[in-house]
Amino acid sequence: MKNRLSVIMVTKDAQELLASSLMSVKKIAFEIILIDAGSRDNTTAVARQCNAKVYIARTNHLGHNKTLALTKAKGNWILMLDSDELVSPALQREICTSIRRKSVDGYVIRFKNHYLGKPLQYGGEQYQMLRLFRKNIGAIKKVAVHENVILKSDRIVVLKHPILHFSYRSLVQMYRKFTNYA
Repeated sequence: MKNRLSVIMVTKDAQELLASSLMSVKKIAFEIILIDAGSRDNTTAVARQCNAKVYIARTNHLGHNKTLALTKAKGNWILMLDSDELVSPALQREICTSIRRKSVDGYVIRFKNHYLGKPLQYGGEQYQMLRLFRKNIGAIKKVAVHENVILKSDRIVVLKHPILHFSYRSLVQMYRKFTNYA
């Protein structure tokens, strides 16, 4: 079977960076599956303009919604992405090369976080997560926040290039995000 990459994403009121995020994977994705958890802005319209397959969730539970996205995906490789994350051209190339390897079932990807538009160089924001995996080997832990991938294999490799994460775009947005998490 040819290696086909499905990108899965869960959104809610995410129109600000969504087009940029989706366009950053458009060249490498076989399909983009987006589960929307009740957006009141133009998130679903933006997603459809970017040719994402949009489904409406019945819950705000992130783990359940990402699992739903996984069940809708038809590709044999899954890239789990958030709407405030971008895949650089270097990471695109690395992903395309990496999913051809038969000896690996999952890839951990580092994150390059940005604060008010500038990349963070120091501090506690240096982390990595399993975000790229074979669909038939992985599952998503069903927790309300900070869900992760559970892989039925230990054949995991860390990719060189990071996901660009724009989580803190303004002070107002940052405070709103922390309040929602609380």
